[in-house]
Amino acid sequence: MATNDPLNLDEAGEWAGLWWLPGDPDEQVPGVLPYDPEGVLSLLLIGAFEDRITSSPAPGVTAYHEGTRIAAC
Repeated sequence: MATNDPLNLDEAGEWAGLWWLPGDPDEQVPGVLPYDPEGVLSLLLIGAFEDRITSSPAPGVTAYHEGTRIAAC
């Protein structure tokens, strides 16, 4: 069975949590990060990151703009 010890990379493991893109820690998406000792690492998201360009001109108001943002991971 998988271990959750983050320092034991000799065994398979998986970590569930909230994930975000660099530069946008406020937009978090739940997901699972599985790892196997062969070095395979992947991130399985439950949902998706918003790629539309948005702004918040007032509290509780979201404006959507033309185009999409490109995220560098």
